[in-house]
Amino acid sequence: ASPIFKIGGVLDAGAGFDWLFAKNARLQVAYGTGGSGNPDSGVFGADRSALGVQLLATPTNNLITGLTFGLATYVRTISIYFPCLIVIIFLIGQKKINIRPIVILGFIIIYALTLLPWVIRNQIVFKKNIFATTAEVNIFLYNAPTVIASEKGISIPEARDTIWSEVSKIFVQNPKLDTNNEVIRAQIGSRIGLKYILRYPFTYTKIHTTSFLLNFIVPIGISPLIQYITAKPLSDLKIRPRVLQEFLALLANGKIKPAVDLVIKERFYDLSPIGFFILFWAALFQLFIMVGVIICLIRGFKKTLYLLIPIVYYTFATGPVCDARLRVPIEPLLIILAAIGYFSQKPIEA
Repeated sequence: ASPIFKIGGVLDAGAGFDWLFAKNARLQVAYGTGGSGNPDSGVFGADRSALGVQLLATPTNNLITGLTFGLATYVRTISIYFPCLIVIIFLIGQKKINIRPIVILGFIIIYALTLLPWVIRNQIVFKKNIFATTAEVNIFLYNAPTVIASEKGISIPEARDTIWSEVSKIFVQNPKLDTNNEVIRAQIGSRIGLKYILRYPFTYTKIHTTSFLLNFIVPIGISPLIQYITAKPLSDLKIRPRVLQEFLALLANGKIKPAVDLVIKERFYDLSPIGFFILFWAALFQLFIMVGVIICLIRGFKKTLYLLIPIVYYTFATGPVCDARLRVPIEPLLIILAAIGYFSQKPIEA
């Protein structure tokens, strides 16, 4: 029996109905009372009663998709713009895949409703109607510092200090601003970071384009893997953080040799045996990914586009952050490409 018909362990009488009003939906209603045998109270005058109503429905595909993308955005806020690409794909291929506009609208509504609780929470805590400050944080911690480091010939930490010094000046000039409000700090830092990006657009274009290629070529971060496997912090492993950012800053200035020397020194020199083991398998994994991409494009697999779009999106959106963990959502897709590349190889005949 449905839980609705078990309401109230002390209820001894009641009635209800179970209505299958659609193929995938049913309505159940039940009313129960206790002590109904008492002639002075009866069914409607009992001192204990309960009414239960429940709607049972099989979720539609757009509901599941909207909910799934909403949860993915909670896990990785970099996913927040990806549903826009999904909508564009739906609109472009509407005739081929026979998707009605109402289905797309339902997907968008469910996705927005999934994110709404966190937006409400941020309004209560930070007095701002936003979902997250990931974009702002990336700008003043990664994107802009890489540009500043490249233009001024300084390190990434020094470039970050340049931004934070300007943020501190703004807080001094505006004492009414809440210095403990993380959203306000992120928004101010983002505005200052954007100022440097817009001041050097060509430099930033080179950095972001190069980072996109590097992120695609190296989809797995070596240092995080070593850190996770050994369960030790980077300081204990003597691994220098943000090497790829500094590498990008040097490349943007045309300093190829210093950039390569930096990577060799910090990522390959004196690398532990487990580090070389990880490096070998990461390189092998990437090799099969590239083979898989080439095979998909040459053979013209029809669904290659739908496989590559999320990969390209997450890779491009990561930008100078260069953090492999931000591309976790596409690792299963990269594994599919690697499998295509591996199983497409014919055995060599003697």
